[in-house]
Amino acid sequence: QYTADKTTNYELGLRSQWFDRALTLNASVFYIDWSDPQVQSATAVGLQPIIINAAGARSQGFDISADWNVNEVLNIRASYAFTEAELTDLAPRLIREIVPPGFQSTLTYIDGQPGDRLPGSPEHQANLFVTYTLPSWAGLDWDLNYGASYTGDVLTRTGGRGDNVTLPSYTLHNLSLTAEADAWAVTFYVRNLLDE
Repeated sequence: QYTADKTTNYELGLRSQWFDRALTLNASVFYIDWSDPQVQSATAVGLQPIIINAAGARSQGFDISADWNVNEVLNIRASYAFTEAELTDLAPRLIREIVPPGFQSTLTYIDGQPGDRLPGSPEHQANLFVTYTLPSWAGLDWDLNYGASYTGDVLTRTGGRGDNVTLPSYTLHNLSLTAEADAWAVTFYVRNLLDE
């Protein structure tokens, strides 16, 4: 059996505009105290996946974003977020491990330790978007858009223990061109420009 988890959240934020509202700058810091977090484990017999409660965890970090109208034809938006999510208490028998892998192996369990990073959440995330308004041509308004998004590596098991697989970080690039008239718009786009 497992019980409901509970969080107590604290956040402090700033919302601001600068240079005659040409630049919007927002930021926040947060701390989340997590009681009885629900995490994945496995049964002692049959290795069936189950949910159990760890004793405690926390998530803390900050984020910042900006939206800048550089001039009449150029707009730049960017954001960055850092999140540290980890256990704060011992979590007995949290992670299963098969030693050695393969036939005639032994199943053991590893305790989750305070400071172990939680799975499924990247520590770093960032985005950049640029819009450039091209000169009107053929009676149409044209916008060129570029976007890049970065996602840091992700663990599949708490603390990177047991049969963890670390999913590597990656960056995606997107590009689009929009032609717009009074009553319609057409967008030509390329997603994942560098085939990441």
